[in-house]
Amino acid sequence: MAERKILQLGVPLLWERSRDVADVKGASVRGVIQDLDDTLAWFRATTGWGRGISAPQIGELLRISFIHVDDVLSRESRLMSESETPLHSHERLVLINPEIVWRSKETFTLWDDCFSFPNLLVKVSRQEAIEVTYTDPRGKPQRLRAERGLSELLQHEIDHLEGILALDRRLNDHSVATREAFAQMEMTPHPSGATQVWKHQPEGAISQAASLNPSSARRPRLRISQNLRHLWTKYISRR
Repeated sequence: MAERKILQLGVPLLWERSRDVADVKGASVRGVIQDLDDTLAWFRATTGWGRGISAPQIGELLRISFIHVDDVLSRESRLMSESETPLHSHERLVLINPEIVWRSKETFTLWDDCFSFPNLLVKVSRQEAIEVTYTDPRGKPQRLRAERGLSELLQHEIDHLEGILALDRRLNDHSVATREAFAQMEMTPHPSGATQVWKHQPEGAISQAASLNPSSARRPRLRISQNLRHLWTKYISRR
């Protein structure tokens, strides 16, 4: 198995609903999971960011999402099916046939991005906490409570399985920005009462888009802050 080309915005398959996985332990499913692992690792090494990917993004219409759990995501998780223990940091979380079964009333807004349009950011609203049921690669049913960054990450990835992109969730037609424009934004208090919690200052200017074809030559790494997408220190409003 190896890294796969990530489908980009405009490919119709990204808007198709994925089918349920019947044989969780099947060889073909194991192969897709390994490809997701390899592709996420390649993307992180190439761009310096990224913590989740779903099967449709590599051309597989299967309900599988893959998450690289870091220290922050570990603190934002509780495996309710495992005595509410947190996920382990650096764990590779595989969710097969995931379903959101509970959503908090509290929401927040953030600038979201996606491997399938890596040079765009989209302002969306997400639930602050969710609970997700899924099957792990051993065939064992699990229930996970996710908060904050992990919550929005799982909502983003499960949307992929429904054929929904972050662009489809944008708050309005003006809730889209290029990374370059976003890096130049001055985050100021909004009359609506939204709170300025962080002034985004990227580590360096984006000089060139990263190639998303693993077979092509490596492009210069994007010099942007690690985990840009999932940091809580963003322009957040609560309601």
